[in-house]
Amino acid sequence: MPFYGWWLVLAAIVGQFVAIGSNQTAAGILLTPITKDFGWSKSQYTLGGTLAFVLSALVGLYVGPKIDRYGPRIVMMLGTHLLVVALFLSSLVNKLWQFTLMQILSGGLSYSLLGPLVVNTTLSKWFVQKRGLAIAFGSWGVSLAATLIPHLLSPIIEAYGWRLSYQLMAIFVWFILMPTCLIMRRQPEDFGMLPDGINKDQLNQKPSLTLIELDRTNSFTRSEAISTQALWLLILATGCSGAAIMTLLLHGMPFLLESGLTREEATLAFSIVGIGNLLCKLCWGWALGKFEAKKLHAMTFILLLGGLLLILYAATTKELMLLMVGFFIFGTGFGGQIPISEYLWASYFGRENIGSIKGLGLPFSVAFLAGVPMIASLIYDLTGTYFKSWILVIILLALGGVSILCTNKPNKMGRLGPLA
Repeated sequence: MPFYGWWLVLAAIVGQFVAIGSNQTAAGILLTPITKDFGWSKSQYTLGGTLAFVLSALVGLYVGPKIDRYGPRIVMMLGTHLLVVALFLSSLVNKLWQFTLMQILSGGLSYSLLGPLVVNTTLSKWFVQKRGLAIAFGSWGVSLAATLIPHLLSPIIEAYGWRLSYQLMAIFVWFILMPTCLIMRRQPEDFGMLPDGINKDQLNQKPSLTLIELDRTNSFTRSEAISTQALWLLILATGCSGAAIMTLLLHGMPFLLESGLTREEATLAFSIVGIGNLLCKLCWGWALGKFEAKKLHAMTFILLLGGLLLILYAATTKELMLLMVGFFIFGTGFGGQIPISEYLWASYFGRENIGSIKGLGLPFSVAFLAGVPMIASLIYDLTGTYFKSWILVIILLALGGVSILCTNKPNKMGRLGPLA
C-alpha cells in the first residue's frame, strides 16, 4: 500500500493550483479588462492585492503554529469557503472599495489558509529523506496554474466578460477543493507512521532513520530560530524572489500588450512560464539529493534574472521566438524556487515547528511581495512606462541570490553546522 504522504502531495498540487491560479495568475489576466471597464489606474487595481498580502502575513503569524498543533484540514476548509464567497462577490462589484475588499478576502485570508504555507509545511512534516522530491511534486500546482489558467481564463473573458469568469472560478474552486481538504492530515506520527513511509518495526534496519533523528534533534522553536542569521537571510531571499515573480505575473501581460503583442501571443508567452516551471520540477527534486541546496537556490535566481533580461530585450525588438525562450528560462527558475526554498527552511530549522517559524517570516517577506508590485504600478502611473520597474526587479533578483549564498545551516547551539 502506498505511503499516505503521497496522497498529501496530490492534495498539495490541487491546493497550490487553486490558491495561485485564482489569485496571482488570474490577477494579471484580469487587470486590463477590469481597469478598462471601470477606468481605474493600475495602482488602484493593485491596491487590493497589496493589502491582501499584508493581511496574509499577519494571518500567517497565527496560522503557522495552528498547523503545527492541529494540522491543515480545518484551516483549508475555512480558506475554501472564504475564497468561493470572495470570487463570487467579485463578479458583482461596481466600486473600487468593493473590489479592493474582495481582493483582500481572496488574496489575503483565503490564500494564507490554502497556499504554500499550509501545504508545504504539511509535506515537510511527512517527508525528510524524500522531502525535496515530495515538495517538488507538490509545487506542480504552481506550474499548472501558470500553464493552464491563461488558456482557460482568457477565452472566457474575451467571450463572456470578467464577471462570469469570477463566477465560474468560484464554482470550480468549490468542487475541486472540498474533497482535497478531506485528504489532509497533520503528521505521520499521529497515525503510527514515520516520515517517508518508514515502518516503526524496522527502526534499526533503516539508515534513513538517522536523518529523521537528526531532523528531530535539530528542530528549532520559533524563539530559537529568531536568533539565527540564516532565518533573516532566508526571509530576505524569499521576499526578493516573491516580489520579482509576482511583479512579472501581475504586470507582464499588460507590458507585453503595450509592447505590441496580441493577447494570443501574450497568453502563449505566459503559458510557456508554466511549461518551463512544470518540466523542471523532477530535475530540481533530483538535484536536491545530489547537490548543495543553497547553490541550487542561487542558480534559480540566475535563471530568473537571465530569463527576465531576455524577455525585456525580446519584447522591445519584437522577436517572438526569443521571447518564448526567455519565458521558458524564467519558468525554469520559478519552478525551482518553491521546492528548494521549502527544502532549505525545513532542513535548516527541522520539521517540528516549521509552520510557526515560517509564519514568523511572513510579515517581512510579504512586505516585499506586496510592496514591489504596488511600486511598479505607481511608477507606471507616473511615468507611463515599466522601465524603472524592471530595473527594480533586476536588483531584487541579484540581492536574493547573494543572500542565499550567504546562508549556512544553524544548529541548536547557535553554531554553524554543515552546509545544506
